[in-house]
Amino acid sequence: MLKLFYIAGLILLDAAIFSGTEIESMPCDFFDTVNVTGSQRLVNGSYLYHDLLIPSELTAAYNYTVLPDGTREPVETHLRGCVCKLRTCLRFCCHHSQLMANGQCSGSVDLTRLNPYVNVTLQNGTVFRGHFQKEFIPQSDLPKPCNEMYSLNDREETDQYTVFENGSLSRSYDNVTMSKRDYCLQPEHLKEGETTSLRIVAHNCAIKSGDKTGQTIVLICSLVCLFSTITVYRCLKKLRNLHGNCFVCCLICLFMGYLFLLLDLWELTNNFCATAGYTGYYFVMSTFLWLSVISWDLRSSLGISQGASYQSKYLFLLYSIYAWGMAFIFTAVIYLVDHLVEDNAENEPWMPGVTFYSCWIKTHDWSAMLYLYGPMLIVIIFNATMFILTAIEIIAVKRQLQVVADRQERKQKHNSDKQTYGLFLRLFIIMGVNWSLEIVSYLVQSHEFWKRVLRIADYVNWSLGIIIFFLFVTKLSVLKLFKKRYQSRNIRSVVSLKSQGSRNTTAAKKLRRDTSSSQASTQI
Repeated sequence: MLKLFYIAGLILLDAAIFSGTEIESMPCDFFDTVNVTGSQRLVNGSYLYHDLLIPSELTAAYNYTVLPDGTREPVETHLRGCVCKLRTCLRFCCHHSQLMANGQCSGSVDLTRLNPYVNVTLQNGTVFRGHFQKEFIPQSDLPKPCNEMYSLNDREETDQYTVFENGSLSRSYDNVTMSKRDYCLQPEHLKEGETTSLRIVAHNCAIKSGDKTGQTIVLICSLVCLFSTITVYRCLKKLRNLHGNCFVCCLICLFMGYLFLLLDLWELTNNFCATAGYTGYYFVMSTFLWLSVISWDLRSSLGISQGASYQSKYLFLLYSIYAWGMAFIFTAVIYLVDHLVEDNAENEPWMPGVTFYSCWIKTHDWSAMLYLYGPMLIVIIFNATMFILTAIEIIAVKRQLQVVADRQERKQKHNSDKQTYGLFLRLFIIMGVNWSLEIVSYLVQSHEFWKRVLRIADYVNWSLGIIIFFLFVTKLSVLKLFKKRYQSRNIRSVVSLKSQGSRNTTAAKKLRRDTSSSQASTQI
Protein backbone atom coordinates (compact mmCIF):
# COMPACT_ATOMS: atom_id res chain seq x y z
CA MET A 1 0.00 0.00 0.00
CA LEU A 2 2.83 2.39 0.88
CA LYS A 3 4.45 1.51 -2.42
CA LEU A 4 1.31 2.57 -4.30
CA PHE A 5 1.23 5.92 -2.45
CA TYR A 6 4.93 6.39 -3.25
CA ILE A 7 4.37 5.75 -6.98
CA ALA A 8 1.33 8.07 -7.04
CA GLY A 9 3.37 10.79 -5.34
CA LEU A 10 6.13 10.47 -7.94
CA ILE A 11 3.56 10.70 -10.75
CA LEU A 12 1.96 13.83 -9.25
CA LEU A 13 5.39 15.41 -8.70
CA ASP A 14 6.41 14.67 -12.28
CA ALA A 15 3.13 16.15 -13.56
CA ALA A 16 3.61 19.26 -11.45
CA ILE A 17 7.13 19.73 -12.77
CA PHE A 18 5.97 19.13 -16.36
CA SER A 19 3.02 21.54 -16.21
CA GLY A 20 4.86 24.16 -14.21
CA THR A 21 7.71 24.67 -16.63
CA GLU A 22 8.46 28.41 -16.68
CA ILE A 23 9.70 30.41 -19.58
CA GLU A 24 12.68 31.46 -17.49
CA SER A 25 13.96 27.87 -17.66
CA MET A 26 13.97 28.02 -21.47
CA PRO A 27 17.16 29.00 -23.28
CA CYS A 28 15.18 31.32 -25.59
CA ASP A 29 12.37 33.84 -25.68
CA PHE A 30 8.79 32.59 -26.08
CA PHE A 31 8.55 34.48 -29.38
CA ASP A 32 11.50 32.42 -30.68
CA THR A 33 9.57 29.16 -30.28
CA VAL A 34 7.07 27.10 -32.29
CA ASN A 35 4.54 24.48 -31.28
CA VAL A 36 6.17 21.06 -31.88
CA THR A 37 3.47 18.94 -30.22
CA GLY A 38 2.60 17.10 -33.42
CA SER A 39 6.19 16.78 -34.66
CA GLN A 40 8.07 13.48 -34.90
CA ARG A 41 9.94 12.59 -31.69
CA LEU A 42 13.18 10.67 -32.16
CA VAL A 43 14.74 8.06 -29.88
CA ASN A 44 17.23 10.54 -28.38
CA GLY A 45 14.38 12.88 -27.31
CA SER A 46 14.87 15.43 -30.10
CA TYR A 47 12.09 16.54 -32.46
CA LEU A 48 12.00 16.83 -36.25
CA TYR A 49 10.27 20.06 -37.31
CA HIS A 50 10.26 21.12 -41.01
CA ASP A 51 13.38 19.01 -41.66
CA LEU A 52 15.07 20.74 -38.71
CA LEU A 53 16.33 18.69 -35.74
CA ILE A 54 15.49 20.31 -32.39
CA PRO A 55 17.47 18.90 -29.42
CA SER A 56 15.47 17.93 -26.35
CA GLU A 57 17.22 20.61 -24.26
CA LEU A 58 15.65 23.26 -26.54
CA THR A 59 12.11 22.04 -25.88
CA ALA A 60 9.73 22.45 -22.94
CA ALA A 61 6.04 22.09 -22.09
CA TYR A 62 3.86 25.20 -21.72
CA ASN A 63 0.37 25.62 -20.30
CA TYR A 64 0.19 29.31 -21.28
CA THR A 65 0.95 31.64 -24.16
CA VAL A 66 2.73 34.98 -23.82
CA LEU A 67 0.81 37.98 -25.15
CA PRO A 68 2.62 40.93 -26.80
CA ASP A 69 2.29 43.03 -23.61
CA GLY A 70 4.12 40.31 -21.63
CA THR A 71 1.11 38.89 -19.80
CA ARG A 72 0.41 35.15 -19.83
CA GLU A 73 -2.81 33.58 -20.99
CA PRO A 74 -3.61 29.99 -19.87
CA VAL A 75 -3.89 27.47 -22.71
CA GLU A 76 -3.85 23.71 -23.06
CA THR A 77 -0.46 22.21 -22.22
CA HIS A 78 1.68 21.84 -25.34
CA LEU A 79 5.32 21.37 -26.30
CA ARG A 80 7.38 24.19 -27.80
CA GLY A 81 10.86 24.25 -29.28
CA CYS A 82 13.46 27.01 -29.72
CA VAL A 83 13.73 26.76 -33.51
CA CYS A 84 14.94 30.36 -33.92
CA LYS A 85 18.21 29.44 -32.19
CA LEU A 86 18.86 26.98 -34.99
CA ARG A 87 17.60 28.86 -38.06
CA THR A 88 16.32 32.36 -38.88
CA CYS A 89 12.59 32.64 -38.24
CA LEU A 90 9.94 34.67 -40.04
CA ARG A 91 7.09 35.70 -37.78
CA PHE A 92 3.73 35.41 -39.63
CA CYS A 93 0.42 36.87 -38.46
CA CYS A 94 -1.59 33.79 -39.57
CA HIS A 95 -0.88 30.64 -41.50
CA HIS A 96 1.00 31.57 -44.66
CA SER A 97 -1.91 30.37 -46.82
CA GLN A 98 -4.27 33.01 -45.37
CA LEU A 99 -4.80 36.76 -45.77
CA MET A 100 -5.26 39.52 -43.19
CA ALA A 101 -8.61 41.34 -43.30
CA ASN A 102 -9.33 44.02 -40.67
CA GLY A 103 -6.76 42.47 -38.36
CA GLN A 104 -8.26 38.98 -38.65
CA CYS A 105 -7.01 35.87 -40.45
CA SER A 106 -9.40 34.97 -43.24
CA GLY A 107 -9.69 33.46 -46.70
CA SER A 108 -6.92 31.70 -48.54
CA VAL A 109 -4.37 32.55 -51.20
CA ASP A 110 -3.30 30.83 -54.36
CA LEU A 111 0.19 29.75 -53.33
CA THR A 112 1.13 29.27 -56.98
CA ARG A 113 0.77 33.06 -57.46
CA LEU A 114 2.60 33.95 -54.23
CA ASN A 115 6.06 35.45 -54.47
CA PRO A 116 7.70 33.33 -51.73
CA TYR A 117 10.93 35.29 -51.39
CA VAL A 118 11.76 37.58 -48.48
CA ASN A 119 14.74 39.91 -48.00
CA VAL A 120 16.53 39.53 -44.66
CA THR A 121 19.51 41.63 -43.57
CA LEU A 122 22.20 39.48 -41.96
CA GLN A 123 24.43 40.42 -39.04
CA ASN A 124 27.29 41.33 -41.39
CA GLY A 125 25.03 43.84 -43.19
CA THR A 126 24.46 41.86 -46.37
CA VAL A 127 20.94 41.24 -47.65
CA PHE A 128 19.92 37.62 -48.14
CA ARG A 129 16.92 36.86 -50.34
CA GLY A 130 15.44 33.48 -49.52
CA HIS A 131 12.35 31.31 -49.82
CA PHE A 132 10.20 31.76 -46.71
CA GLN A 133 9.84 27.96 -46.22
CA LYS A 134 13.09 26.55 -47.59
CA GLU A 135 15.60 28.98 -46.07
CA PHE A 136 13.60 30.19 -43.06
CA ILE A 137 11.26 28.84 -40.37
CA PRO A 138 7.78 30.41 -40.54
CA GLN A 139 6.12 31.05 -37.14
CA SER A 140 2.35 31.32 -37.40
CA ASP A 141 0.97 30.38 -33.97
CA LEU A 142 2.12 33.44 -31.99
CA PRO A 143 -0.47 35.98 -30.71
CA LYS A 144 -1.00 38.89 -33.10
CA PRO A 145 0.49 42.20 -31.91
CA CYS A 146 -2.89 43.99 -31.91
CA ASN A 147 -6.43 43.73 -33.25
CA GLU A 148 -6.10 46.40 -35.93
CA MET A 149 -3.05 46.08 -38.18
CA TYR A 150 -2.06 47.63 -41.48
CA SER A 151 0.40 46.48 -44.09
CA LEU A 152 3.66 48.13 -45.15
CA ASN A 153 4.36 48.11 -48.86
CA ASP A 154 8.16 48.24 -48.97
CA ARG A 155 8.04 49.54 -52.54
CA GLU A 156 6.44 52.76 -51.31
CA GLU A 157 8.80 55.42 -49.98
CA THR A 158 6.88 55.96 -46.72
CA ASP A 159 6.38 52.23 -46.06
CA GLN A 160 9.92 50.90 -46.43
CA TYR A 161 11.28 48.58 -43.76
CA THR A 162 14.10 46.13 -43.09
CA VAL A 163 13.78 42.63 -41.60
CA PHE A 164 16.88 41.52 -39.68
CA GLU A 165 18.33 38.09 -39.04
CA ASN A 166 17.53 38.29 -35.31
CA GLY A 167 13.81 38.70 -36.10
CA SER A 168 13.54 42.46 -35.50
CA LEU A 169 12.16 44.93 -38.03
CA SER A 170 13.25 48.53 -38.64
CA ARG A 171 10.56 50.90 -39.95
CA SER A 172 12.06 53.66 -42.12
CA TYR A 173 9.15 56.08 -41.59
CA ASP A 174 10.16 56.89 -38.01
CA ASN A 175 13.38 54.86 -37.59
CA VAL A 176 11.72 52.60 -35.01
CA THR A 177 13.05 49.08 -34.46
CA MET A 178 10.39 46.54 -33.47
CA SER A 179 10.69 43.05 -32.05
CA LYS A 180 8.52 40.13 -33.15
CA ARG A 181 6.02 41.14 -30.47
CA ASP A 182 5.19 44.28 -32.47
CA TYR A 183 4.89 43.14 -36.10
CA CYS A 184 4.26 40.11 -38.29
CA LEU A 185 4.47 39.09 -41.96
CA GLN A 186 1.63 37.97 -44.21
CA PRO A 187 0.85 37.65 -47.94
CA GLU A 188 -0.89 40.73 -49.38
CA HIS A 189 -2.45 41.61 -52.73
CA LEU A 190 -0.70 44.81 -53.87
CA LYS A 191 -1.52 46.93 -56.91
CA GLU A 192 1.62 47.79 -58.87
CA GLY A 193 0.79 49.82 -61.94
CA GLU A 194 -1.65 47.90 -64.10
CA THR A 195 -0.97 44.55 -62.41
CA THR A 196 -1.59 43.07 -58.97
CA SER A 197 1.06 41.07 -57.16
CA LEU A 198 0.83 38.72 -54.19
CA ARG A 199 3.81 39.30 -51.91
CA ILE A 200 4.80 38.72 -48.30
CA VAL A 201 4.90 42.08 -46.53
CA ALA A 202 5.10 43.32 -42.94
CA HIS A 203 2.03 44.28 -40.93
CA ASN A 204 2.23 46.50 -37.85
CA CYS A 205 -0.06 48.32 -35.46
CA ALA A 206 -1.02 51.97 -35.71
CA ILE A 207 1.78 54.23 -34.55
CA LYS A 208 1.13 55.20 -30.94
CA SER A 209 2.13 58.50 -29.43
CA GLY A 210 4.23 58.76 -26.31
CA ASP A 211 3.05 59.74 -22.85
CA LYS A 212 -0.52 61.05 -22.97
CA THR A 213 -0.51 62.79 -19.58
CA GLY A 214 0.94 66.13 -20.66
CA GLN A 215 -1.24 66.38 -23.75
CA THR A 216 -4.33 65.37 -21.77
CA ILE A 217 -3.78 68.04 -19.09
CA VAL A 218 -3.18 70.79 -21.66
CA LEU A 219 -6.22 69.78 -23.75
CA ILE A 220 -8.55 69.65 -20.72
CA CYS A 221 -7.35 73.10 -19.57
CA SER A 222 -7.89 74.44 -23.09
CA LEU A 223 -11.41 72.99 -23.22
CA VAL A 224 -12.29 74.58 -19.86
CA CYS A 225 -10.88 77.95 -20.96
CA LEU A 226 -12.66 77.81 -24.32
CA PHE A 227 -15.96 77.01 -22.61
CA SER A 228 -15.41 79.92 -20.20
CA THR A 229 -14.60 82.33 -23.04
CA ILE A 230 -17.70 81.27 -24.99
CA THR A 231 -19.84 81.74 -21.86
CA VAL A 232 -18.45 85.24 -21.25
CA TYR A 233 -19.08 86.34 -24.83
CA ARG A 234 -22.66 85.08 -24.66
CA CYS A 235 -23.42 86.57 -21.23
CA LEU A 236 -22.14 90.12 -21.83
CA LYS A 237 -24.56 91.96 -24.10
CA LYS A 238 -21.96 94.40 -25.41
CA LEU A 239 -19.88 91.50 -26.77
CA ARG A 240 -22.83 90.00 -28.65
CA ASN A 241 -22.09 92.04 -31.78
CA LEU A 242 -21.06 90.78 -35.23
CA HIS A 243 -17.39 90.42 -34.28
CA GLY A 244 -18.33 88.61 -31.08
CA ASN A 245 -20.75 86.20 -32.77
CA CYS A 246 -18.17 85.24 -35.41
CA PHE A 247 -15.57 84.82 -32.69
CA VAL A 248 -17.88 82.55 -30.67
CA CYS A 249 -18.52 80.35 -33.73
CA CYS A 250 -14.76 80.03 -34.21
CA LEU A 251 -14.32 79.07 -30.54
CA ILE A 252 -17.11 76.48 -30.72
CA CYS A 253 -15.37 74.84 -33.69
CA LEU A 254 -12.03 74.88 -31.89
CA PHE A 255 -13.69 73.41 -28.78
CA MET A 256 -15.22 70.54 -30.76
CA GLY A 257 -11.93 69.89 -32.57
CA TYR A 258 -10.09 69.62 -29.24
CA LEU A 259 -12.85 67.42 -27.81
CA PHE A 260 -12.57 64.87 -30.63
CA LEU A 261 -8.77 65.01 -30.36
CA LEU A 262 -8.99 64.20 -26.64
CA LEU A 263 -11.44 61.35 -27.24
CA ASP A 264 -9.20 59.92 -29.97
CA LEU A 265 -6.14 60.27 -27.73
CA TRP A 266 -7.74 57.95 -25.18
CA GLU A 267 -9.14 55.65 -27.90
CA LEU A 268 -12.73 56.42 -26.92
CA THR A 269 -13.75 56.87 -30.57
CA ASN A 270 -13.01 53.31 -31.68
CA ASN A 271 -16.71 52.40 -31.82
CA PHE A 272 -17.51 55.38 -34.07
CA CYS A 273 -14.09 55.98 -35.62
CA ALA A 274 -15.25 57.10 -39.08
CA THR A 275 -17.91 59.43 -37.67
CA ALA A 276 -15.40 60.96 -35.25
CA GLY A 277 -12.83 61.38 -38.01
CA TYR A 278 -15.11 63.18 -40.47
CA THR A 279 -16.83 65.25 -37.74
CA GLY A 280 -13.50 66.30 -36.25
CA TYR A 281 -12.22 67.27 -39.70
CA TYR A 282 -15.40 69.32 -40.29
CA PHE A 283 -14.89 71.37 -37.13
CA VAL A 284 -11.17 71.88 -37.76
CA MET A 285 -11.87 73.20 -41.26
CA SER A 286 -14.69 75.36 -39.84
CA THR A 287 -12.20 76.90 -37.40
CA PHE A 288 -9.93 78.00 -40.25
CA LEU A 289 -12.87 79.36 -42.26
CA TRP A 290 -14.32 81.34 -39.34
CA LEU A 291 -10.89 82.89 -38.78
CA SER A 292 -10.86 84.03 -42.39
CA VAL A 293 -14.36 85.47 -41.82
CA ILE A 294 -13.12 87.42 -38.79
CA SER A 295 -10.14 88.86 -40.66
CA TRP A 296 -12.38 89.83 -43.59
CA ASP A 297 -14.99 91.40 -41.32
CA LEU A 298 -12.35 93.44 -39.48
CA ARG A 299 -11.10 94.73 -42.81
CA SER A 300 -14.53 95.52 -44.29
CA SER A 301 -15.97 97.15 -41.14
CA LEU A 302 -12.98 99.41 -40.47
CA GLY A 303 -14.16 102.96 -39.94
CA ILE A 304 -17.83 102.00 -40.33
CA SER A 305 -20.14 102.22 -37.33
CA GLN A 306 -22.17 99.16 -36.41
CA GLY A 307 -25.33 99.28 -38.50
CA ALA A 308 -28.82 98.23 -37.65
CA SER A 309 -29.33 94.88 -36.00
CA TYR A 310 -30.97 93.46 -39.11
CA GLN A 311 -27.86 94.38 -41.14
CA SER A 312 -25.58 92.58 -38.66
CA LYS A 313 -27.89 89.56 -38.70
CA TYR A 314 -27.83 89.53 -42.51
CA LEU A 315 -24.03 89.65 -42.61
CA PHE A 316 -23.78 86.96 -39.94
CA LEU A 317 -26.10 84.76 -41.99
CA LEU A 318 -23.90 85.20 -45.07
CA TYR A 319 -20.76 84.47 -43.04
CA SER A 320 -22.39 81.35 -41.56
CA ILE A 321 -23.38 80.03 -44.99
CA TYR A 322 -19.81 80.52 -46.18
CA ALA A 323 -17.99 79.03 -43.15
CA TRP A 324 -20.31 76.11 -42.34
CA GLY A 325 -21.05 75.44 -46.01
CA MET A 326 -17.44 75.41 -47.22
CA ALA A 327 -16.45 73.15 -44.31
CA PHE A 328 -19.24 70.78 -45.33
CA ILE A 329 -17.98 70.77 -48.93
CA PHE A 330 -14.42 69.98 -47.78
CA THR A 331 -15.72 67.14 -45.60
CA ALA A 332 -17.93 65.79 -48.37
CA VAL A 333 -14.94 65.74 -50.73
CA ILE A 334 -12.75 63.63 -48.43
CA TYR A 335 -15.70 61.34 -47.66
CA LEU A 336 -16.39 60.73 -51.35
CA VAL A 337 -12.71 60.20 -52.16
CA ASP A 338 -12.39 57.65 -49.33
CA HIS A 339 -15.49 55.75 -50.42
CA LEU A 340 -15.46 56.03 -54.21
CA VAL A 341 -11.76 55.82 -55.09
CA GLU A 342 -10.30 52.32 -55.12
CA ASP A 343 -7.96 51.74 -52.17
CA ASN A 344 -4.74 50.46 -53.72
CA ALA A 345 -1.03 51.21 -53.60
CA GLU A 346 -1.29 53.65 -56.51
CA ASN A 347 -4.17 55.71 -55.08
CA GLU A 348 -3.43 55.52 -51.35
CA PRO A 349 -0.88 58.41 -51.22
CA TRP A 350 -3.62 60.80 -52.45
CA MET A 351 -6.51 59.46 -50.37
CA PRO A 352 -7.55 61.24 -47.12
CA GLY A 353 -7.52 57.84 -45.40
CA VAL A 354 -9.89 58.47 -42.49
CA THR A 355 -9.79 55.26 -40.35
CA PHE A 356 -6.89 53.86 -42.43
CA TYR A 357 -4.44 54.21 -39.55
CA SER A 358 -6.39 56.25 -36.97
CA CYS A 359 -9.65 58.17 -36.51
CA TRP A 360 -8.22 61.08 -38.50
CA ILE A 361 -6.94 61.73 -41.99
CA LYS A 362 -3.48 60.45 -42.91
CA THR A 363 -0.74 62.96 -42.09
CA HIS A 364 2.36 61.07 -43.24
CA ASP A 365 2.01 61.51 -47.01
CA TRP A 366 1.06 64.22 -49.52
CA SER A 367 -2.67 63.71 -49.06
CA ALA A 368 -2.41 65.74 -45.84
CA MET A 369 -1.07 68.72 -47.80
CA LEU A 370 -3.99 68.48 -50.19
CA TYR A 371 -6.78 68.09 -47.63
CA LEU A 372 -5.47 69.79 -44.46
CA TYR A 373 -2.19 71.70 -44.56
CA GLY A 374 -2.85 73.21 -47.99
CA PRO A 375 -6.14 74.89 -46.94
CA MET A 376 -4.46 75.87 -43.66
CA LEU A 377 -1.67 77.61 -45.60
CA ILE A 378 -4.19 79.44 -47.80
CA VAL A 379 -6.03 80.74 -44.70
CA ILE A 380 -2.75 81.91 -43.14
CA ILE A 381 -1.80 83.81 -46.31
CA PHE A 382 -5.32 85.30 -46.60
CA ASN A 383 -5.35 86.43 -42.96
CA ALA A 384 -1.88 87.93 -43.25
CA THR A 385 -2.98 89.86 -46.36
CA MET A 386 -6.13 91.15 -44.65
CA PHE A 387 -4.22 92.30 -41.57
CA ILE A 388 -1.57 94.07 -43.62
CA LEU A 389 -4.25 95.92 -45.60
CA THR A 390 -6.12 96.75 -42.39
CA ALA A 391 -2.94 98.08 -40.77
CA ILE A 392 -2.27 100.30 -43.80
CA GLU A 393 -5.79 101.72 -43.62
CA ILE A 394 -5.56 102.34 -39.86
CA ILE A 395 -2.35 104.32 -40.41
CA ALA A 396 -4.02 106.30 -43.21
CA VAL A 397 -7.05 107.12 -41.05
CA LYS A 398 -4.79 108.19 -38.19
CA ARG A 399 -3.04 110.66 -40.48
CA GLN A 400 -6.37 112.07 -41.64
CA LEU A 401 -7.52 112.54 -38.06
CA GLN A 402 -4.35 114.45 -37.23
CA VAL A 403 -5.36 116.99 -39.89
CA VAL A 404 -9.06 117.12 -38.98
CA ALA A 405 -9.06 117.56 -35.21
CA ASP A 406 -12.74 118.29 -34.61
CA ARG A 407 -14.18 114.89 -35.49
CA GLN A 408 -14.37 113.46 -32.01
CA GLU A 409 -16.83 110.68 -32.85
CA ARG A 410 -14.65 109.42 -35.69
CA LYS A 411 -11.62 109.48 -33.39
CA GLN A 412 -13.44 107.32 -30.87
CA LYS A 413 -14.43 104.85 -33.60
CA HIS A 414 -10.86 104.81 -34.86
CA ASN A 415 -9.50 104.07 -31.38
CA SER A 416 -12.06 101.29 -30.95
CA ASP A 417 -11.11 99.80 -34.33
CA LYS A 418 -7.45 100.00 -33.42
CA GLN A 419 -7.98 98.18 -30.12
CA THR A 420 -10.06 95.45 -31.78
CA TYR A 421 -7.51 95.11 -34.55
CA GLY A 422 -4.62 94.88 -32.07
CA LEU A 423 -6.39 92.22 -30.03
CA PHE A 424 -7.21 89.99 -32.99
CA LEU A 425 -3.78 90.65 -34.50
CA ARG A 426 -2.13 89.09 -31.43
CA LEU A 427 -4.46 86.11 -31.75
CA PHE A 428 -3.68 85.63 -35.44
CA ILE A 429 0.06 85.99 -34.88
CA ILE A 430 -0.04 83.26 -32.22
CA MET A 431 -2.29 80.96 -34.24
CA GLY A 432 -0.64 81.77 -37.58
CA VAL A 433 2.89 81.15 -36.33
CA ASN A 434 1.76 77.98 -34.58
CA TRP A 435 -0.01 76.64 -37.67
CA SER A 436 3.00 77.55 -39.79
CA LEU A 437 5.14 75.45 -37.46
CA GLU A 438 2.59 72.63 -37.83
CA ILE A 439 3.11 72.75 -41.59
CA VAL A 440 6.90 72.81 -41.16
CA SER A 441 6.63 69.87 -38.75
CA TYR A 442 4.65 67.95 -41.37
CA LEU A 443 7.28 68.69 -44.04
CA VAL A 444 10.20 67.51 -41.85
CA GLN A 445 8.42 64.60 -40.15
CA SER A 446 10.96 62.11 -41.52
CA HIS A 447 13.76 63.90 -39.62
CA GLU A 448 13.69 62.77 -35.99
CA PHE A 449 15.73 65.76 -34.71
CA TRP A 450 13.37 68.38 -36.14
CA LYS A 451 10.34 66.37 -35.00
CA ARG A 452 11.56 66.67 -31.42
CA VAL A 453 12.46 70.35 -31.79
CA LEU A 454 9.05 71.23 -33.22
CA ARG A 455 7.22 69.21 -30.57
CA ILE A 456 6.75 72.50 -28.73
CA ALA A 457 4.47 73.65 -31.57
CA ASP A 458 2.11 70.82 -30.68
CA TYR A 459 1.85 71.99 -27.08
CA VAL A 460 1.24 75.58 -28.20
CA ASN A 461 -1.48 74.29 -30.51
CA TRP A 462 -3.13 72.30 -27.71
CA SER A 463 -2.98 75.30 -25.35
CA LEU A 464 -4.65 77.82 -27.70
CA GLY A 465 -7.78 77.76 -25.53
CA ILE A 466 -5.75 78.95 -22.54
CA ILE A 467 -4.07 81.70 -24.58
CA ILE A 468 -7.41 82.89 -25.98
CA PHE A 469 -8.93 83.03 -22.49
CA PHE A 470 -6.18 85.30 -21.15
CA LEU A 471 -6.21 87.46 -24.29
CA PHE A 472 -9.96 88.02 -24.52
CA VAL A 473 -11.43 87.50 -21.04
CA THR A 474 -8.86 88.83 -18.59
CA LYS A 475 -8.39 92.15 -20.42
CA LEU A 476 -9.46 95.30 -18.55
CA SER A 477 -12.43 96.24 -20.76
CA VAL A 478 -14.09 92.83 -20.30
CA LEU A 479 -13.48 92.90 -16.55
CA LYS A 480 -15.13 96.34 -16.43
CA LEU A 481 -18.15 94.93 -18.28
CA PHE A 482 -18.34 92.15 -15.70
CA LYS A 483 -18.17 94.70 -12.89
CA LYS A 484 -20.84 96.85 -14.53
CA ARG A 485 -23.11 93.83 -15.03
CA TYR A 486 -22.63 92.78 -11.41
CA GLN A 487 -23.36 96.30 -10.11
CA SER A 488 -26.42 96.53 -12.37
CA ARG A 489 -27.72 93.27 -10.93
CA ASN A 490 -27.14 94.55 -7.38
CA ILE A 491 -28.97 97.81 -8.15
CA ARG A 492 -31.90 95.89 -9.63
CA SER A 493 -31.95 93.67 -6.54
CA VAL A 494 -31.99 96.70 -4.20
CA VAL A 495 -34.71 98.42 -6.23
CA SER A 496 -36.71 95.21 -6.25
CA LEU A 497 -36.34 94.84 -2.49
CA LYS A 498 -37.34 98.48 -1.90
CA SER A 499 -40.32 98.10 -4.21
CA GLN A 500 -41.36 94.93 -2.43
CA GLY A 501 -40.93 96.66 0.93
CA SER A 502 -43.01 99.62 -0.23
CA ARG A 503 -45.76 97.30 -1.40
CA ASN A 504 -45.66 95.44 1.91
CA THR A 505 -45.89 98.74 3.87
CA THR A 506 -48.84 99.93 1.79
CA ALA A 507 -50.59 96.62 2.27
CA ALA A 508 -50.01 96.75 6.03
CA LYS A 509 -51.44 100.28 6.28
CA LYS A 510 -54.48 99.24 4.27
CA LEU A 511 -54.95 96.21 6.51
CA ARG A 512 -54.82 98.40 9.63
CA ARG A 513 -57.38 100.81 8.16
CA ASP A 514 -59.69 97.95 7.25
CA THR A 515 -59.32 96.48 10.73
CA SER A 516 -60.11 99.84 12.39
CA SER A 517 -63.18 100.31 10.20
CA SER A 518 -64.40 96.83 11.05
CA GLN A 519 -63.97 97.43 14.78
CA ALA A 520 -65.84 100.75 14.55
CA SER A 521 -68.72 99.07 12.76
CA THR A 522 -68.90 96.42 15.43
CA GLN A 523 -69.05 99.02 18.22
CA ILE A 524 -71.87 100.85 16.47
